[in-house]
Amino acid sequence: MKNSYLHAIKPCTGAWLSLLALAAISFQLAYDKPGRILMLLVLVLTLLKGQLVVDHFMGLRHARPVWRVTMSVYLIAVGTLIGVAYLIR
Repeated sequence: MKNSYLHAIKPCTGAWLSLLALAAISFQLAYDKPGRILMLLVLVLTLLKGQLVVDHFMGLRHARPVWRVTMSVYLIAVGTLIGVAYLIR
């Protein structure tokens, strides 16, 4: 009897596990040592999580470049606005 589920982790499962790990790291960083530098690091990790969602769960990994670039610019713009709002408060 061959167990096919033991051969490899599917890409979406790997992305989901990465999202869980990045979320745990972000939470721990923000909870333990609040500060501007670490909050910016948490923001960067959040942008990485957004890109994982765009690539794997929105299905844009193999889409035309215009759609991937559009979503990447959107994520960077929103992240920049959040970072600026945090830094000038």
